[in-house]
Formats: sequence, C-alpha cells, structure tokens
Amino acid sequence: MESRFCKNCGTFLSSEHREELGEHTVIGANIFLDTVKAGKIGRILHEMFQTKTGYFKDYIMPEYSLPNNIRDGSLEQALYFTYAISIDKQTNAVNLWQNVRRTYEKHPEYFSPKIVSAMDTGFLSSLLRSLGARYPNNGVHTWKTISDILLKLYDGDPRNITREPLTVKQAKSLIQAFPQLKGRKLSNLYLRVMGEKGLLKIVNLKELDIPVDIQVARFTIFSGCLQLKNGTLSGCIHEPPIQPCIEEVWRNAAKGLDIAPWEIDEPIWTIGSKLCSTRYCNLCPVQHLCARNFDASIKANRLFWKR
Repeated sequence: MESRFCKNCGTFLSSEHREELGEHTVIGANIFLDTVKAGKIGRILHEMFQTKTGYFKDYIMPEYSLPNNIRDGSLEQALYFTYAISIDKQTNAVNLWQNVRRTYEKHPEYFSPKIVSAMDTGFLSSLLRSLGARYPNNGVHTWKTISDILLKLYDGDPRNITREPLTVKQAKSLIQAFPQLKGRKLSNLYLRVMGEKGLLKIVNLKELDIPVDIQVARFTIFSGCLQLKNGTLSGCIHEPPIQPCIEEVWRNAAKGLDIAPWEIDEPIWTIGSKLCSTRYCNLCPVQHLCARNFDASIKANRLFWKR
C-alpha cells in the first residue's frame, strides 16, 4: 500500500488513510471562524498579559528570560535566539529555554558559528539532546548548516540578514535557506522574537501572523474561535486548511484590536499548554467564552474532528 511521510506530523499515512480521512482536507465540513469571539478573547488575554495581572501575574516569556551574560540587542542575543529557535519543534518549550539558558551561561562558545561549524558531530548531538531537542541528529545538520550560512553570507551575525529594512515576506524569503527556521511556525516565531527585540529590521512586523503550533491550535479549536458545524476536518495543524484558518481568525481579531497577531501568541500559547492540554478550565481567564470543543482530537500535531 502506498504511503507518504508527513514531515510536519512526523508520521506515515497510507493511501487508504488519506482517502478515508481526507489528509489535510475538509470532507463535507462547514467551518466557521468566529472573529467576534476571538476578538473578545484576544482583548482579555492581551490586556492581562501586558499588565501582568490575573493569570499572567509575574509571568515572563521563556524565550525572553535571558542568560546573565547576554545583553539586549547584541550579537550574542541574536545567535542565542537563532540556534535555540531552530530546535524549538515538538519540544517542551519551557524546559528547552531553561536548558539553553543554563548552557549558555556556562558555555557561550557553544553558540558561536565558527565553533559549531567545526564541532564534532557526536558531541553536538549529545549537546542538543541535553538541551531538549526532540530530534538531536537532525539538529546537528540544522546547527551546522545555519553556522555555515551565517559565516558565508552574514559575517557570522544573524542581524545582517536585514542589513537594510525588509518586509516580512522578504525576510522569510532569506531565511528559507536555514533548516527548520524556514518552516511556517518557526519562521513566524523567529521573525517575531528577532523583530520585537530589534535584532532584525522588519518594516511591517505588525502584519506577521501568529505562529501556529499544537498549543495555539488546541486553544483556538477548544475555545470555538474555529468552529466545525458539521462534517469532518482532519490533517496536520501546520498545513492547509487548518493552519490558514487559525492564522486568519487571529489576524482578523488582532486587526479589530489594533494590535499585531503575534502580540496575543504568548498568552494563547500559555493557556493552551498549561490549561487546555489538561482541560483544567477553572483557572482560565476566558472560560466564560469557551465553547469547550473537547470532541476535537489533537495528537502529535494531527487534528481529527468529526461532527
């Protein structure tokens, strides 16, 4: 039986499975993007997150809790984000950033393009495993390729990717050469972090979409911001039609709030990972708006939802 590997899901799907479930397609489904609800939810989460009140009291984004030996705007910060984000795929993000932060404080040289490029592959694989990379062997290729590109094209400095201010589209075009960072989810995360910190010059950063991962997808679907009225919706959350729908509903909600879609990424991701994953609704600041679509199943980046 013919099969195809989905690199985003990390699974093999038979042709029978594709025909039966409609891989990355909608089967007789009626999908509704509830922008009004998303706007109400987005407003509450954005205000709480910005003011560090309610559920987000004293909250610090994992990626922005920097090692003691890094200063904002520096080459070191740009390299730190570049290498760490490149392995932030299907990982425990909180643990990953904690491990990366501790390792950088002890061995900042491990994040130098020249040193990574010359590093023994066995040692690098072991290092990436200790950081929490889900695929350390693939990470070896990723880190070495990124290092070679930075040395060859950008004088070892990721900030030189935008020597002149670029649009989101232009910046994404340039990072297509970087393994993992070119993916839709990580490219959005990378441009958001680097752009927000001024490490990349992005002229229309406000137009950057929310990075879609399993936590964002879970929150969007459980809450009812993306609603399946009837039919079947199945496939990888990183591919059409699912990812574009999630991006669109938060893009439209953010436009109504006059903020960038990525500005509500962190609170949505946090609720999705901490509360929605265990259906622990009592602490959720938007539980009164939630549709509780718990009939949707999201596992290993794959959604199956039938009504």
